[in-house]
Amino acid sequence: MGEVGLGGEVRQVSSIQRRLVEAQRFGFTRAIVPAGSPDGPSGIELFRVGMLDEALRLLGGRRRAPAVVEARGGFVEADDR
Repeated sequence: MGEVGLGGEVRQVSSIQRRLVEAQRFGFTRAIVPAGSPDGPSGIELFRVGMLDEALRLLGGRRRAPAVVEARGGFVEADDR
């Protein structure tokens, strides 16, 4: 629960405590939050991350976010060149 910057950094959002309480009310028991976030309400486990690729690893996604490069006709992942 946060904002993702253009460089992949995960940033704080306003009223995160209130948002976590609301998420818990809807049945969520875990949340990914920015690294500097305060403790959440009891009963919800927080995973603190600084970068988007850390959050993706927690979710079982790619090991690292792909590098994107400009190629003729558009943008491609660096691995696809």
